Amino acid sequence: MAHIVRGADLQPRPWPNGLGTTRDVAEQAGPEGRPDWLLSIADLERDAPFSHLPGLDRVFTLIEGDTVALVVDGAPPMACRLLLPTHFPGDRPTTSRLTGGPGRAFNVFADRGSRRARVAALNLAAGGSVPTEGAIAVVHAVSGTLAIGPDRIAPGDTWIGAAGATATAADGPATLLLAALDPT
Repeated sequence: MAHIVRGADLQPRPWPNGLGTTRDVAEQAGPEGRPDWLLSIADLERDAPFSHLPGLDRVFTLIEGDTVALVVDGAPPMACRLLLPTHFPGDRPTTSRLTGGPGRAFNVFADRGSRRARVAALNLAAGGSVPTEGAIAVVHAVSGTLAIGPDRIAPGDTWIGAAGATATAADGPATLLLAALDPT
C-alpha cells in the first residue's frame, strides 16, 4: 500500500555526528535495529564531515543549491551537481565542501547486505509520465505537481509504494527523483 510523506510535516534533527541537520522521510528497520533502508533530506549549511553509517551505502542527490564537493576516504573530490545522483559507501570517512553556498540533498541509504538502491532525476513535460520501479518505489517531487494513481504530491513531498504505479506531471512540467530499493 502506498503512502505519502508531506515535506511540510518533516521535523529537523541533528546528524548523528551533530554537525548538520536532516529530516527523516521514511525508514525500514533491518536486523538488530539497524536500518534496512532510510530516506532523508539533509540541509547543507557549511563544510562538514558526514556521519559514519556502518554497513550502509548511500545515494546523495543535491536537490537545492550549487555543486558540493565530496571527499570520500581521502580520494580526489567528487563534484556533486544539482540532480545528479552520487553513490558512495556511508561507512567511509566523507567530508562535504560547499563550493557555491548552502544546499539541500535527498539521501537514500541501503543496507549493503540486503538492499541495492538506484536513483534517477527526471524532468517531465506537462502530462509526461514515468513508471515506478523496484520492490520499494520512491518518488520525490523536486518541482511541479505529480499525480501517482489517485495521489498527488507537491514539491518536497515523497510517495512510497510499489513498482508499477505511474508518476505524471499534473499541472505543468515537473522534476522528480525516482528511486528503487531492491533486495540484493
